Amino acid sequence: MKKSLSRIGCIVALAFAAASPAWAQVPTVSDLVDNNRAFLKLDRTNTNLGASFNMHFIDTVTVNGVIKAYYIRNINGHLGVGLAESTDGVTFVDKGPVLESGAAGSPDSIMASFPGVWYENGTYYMVYESTGTGYIAPNIGLATSTDGKTFTKKGLILRFDTRPDPIDPNKPGWESRGIGTPSIYKENGIWYVFYHGFDGTVCQIGMAKGTDLMALQKVSTNPVIRTVPGTPEAGTAGRRKVIKQNGAYYMVYEVSDAIGSNGTYQHSRWSSAFARSSNLTTWTKFRQNPILPQTDNTTAVDSFGNDGPAFLNVGGRDYVYYRIDAMSPVTRRALVANEQYGGFDRSWTMTAAGIGHNIGRADGDGWSANMTQDTPGYLQFGPYYAGLPEGDHIATWSFMIDNNTSDDADQLRLEIVDVDNNYAVLHQRTVTRKQFKQTGRYEYFSLPFHVTPAMLNHRLEYRVYWHGRAFIREGKVGLS
Repeated sequence: MKKSLSRIGCIVALAFAAASPAWAQVPTVSDLVDNNRAFLKLDRTNTNLGASFNMHFIDTVTVNGVIKAYYIRNINGHLGVGLAESTDGVTFVDKGPVLESGAAGSPDSIMASFPGVWYENGTYYMVYESTGTGYIAPNIGLATSTDGKTFTKKGLILRFDTRPDPIDPNKPGWESRGIGTPSIYKENGIWYVFYHGFDGTVCQIGMAKGTDLMALQKVSTNPVIRTVPGTPEAGTAGRRKVIKQNGAYYMVYEVSDAIGSNGTYQHSRWSSAFARSSNLTTWTKFRQNPILPQTDNTTAVDSFGNDGPAFLNVGGRDYVYYRIDAMSPVTRRALVANEQYGGFDRSWTMTAAGIGHNIGRADGDGWSANMTQDTPGYLQFGPYYAGLPEGDHIATWSFMIDNNTSDDADQLRLEIVDVDNNYAVLHQRTVTRKQFKQTGRYEYFSLPFHVTPAMLNHRLEYRVYWHGRAFIREGKVGLS
């Protein structure tokens, strides 16, 4: 009887907690990654940024209110770097090429592209992927400018390491087939250059640092972001951008699953992900990765897309900008949002039409289940909505829990279900106890998905299976 009273008391306490303001400030990347108090909202208005000149794989600096976006640009049949400028993050004006491949015999005679940029004290620093005839594989070069348009090349600053794996000499080293897609960060007089290393099978992220860009040292713990077999980042942890908020560092980086059946990444599934660090060397991946829908790899064309991500703050709001399509490369963006700032495109409360429940009961502003009264089952199903257009979407739920410390057991299974395809489960994600950052408050959990042409006008469900291991209340399910 004491146990039941304790449980009921907890339920009552949680019901009162819901009455307090939940989303009182503009959300940040830190709110999303550290606290589950924000979600990504796809921008459905501005869907083809820089389309007239194929702006993609951007890295940016903002100088005197002007966003300078450096991007991959085809220049006379070779990949170089272009510049576009904007004051609002939506309308970009092309300023033309700013970095081209070099002369025959130079280390970047084939390519000087995939830029990473930093601005400080009147100087622009650009690191870039450098490929030249006779250089076997890509390395990383440096160029500088005083106006952001005319760059002077300074030469190679990082070269790939041809040595085999230190543990198994029969395996290639993690960066033995080339390095590239660099990004650059500086703090307290120390430069940090992040880059991908390729061993012939997977791409992983490494880092080099130092007080002099021409004398960087690779860290001994490389790769600092590793691929994980059998996951959406089994094949690639690649292009990235790093920012600092509230004393911590946040990285957004591209990911892909295993290398495609044709032996390339052409038909892998691509997306992007978050990671967090307290020291720029040791990184913890966000447990809700990937953060964007994986691309469709079932067609005959390239499946690259939702990759090459970069953080950009526009008007005090945090965004993730990313490439959407390798065949017609342009840029899109997603806003770091919550229900007050940004909101959902469409949402359902727990008593809305079309929403059903196999277990639980109405509880305050939501629907809850607890271990005393309920057995495992679907806490919520529905709404059988058939109005989604073809393309990318993100479903987001709000939940609260009463215990987030006793273990890390599975608590919920989130599902995207195609009702009109024999209830096929298209995507699913598990939420564990310790993924909740606090108790007694709503936190967001998201599941990205893609609507194919074959799914148009199909009814979709956004279901929640409860495992019966904690009190959980659901507040809302929304789409963006």
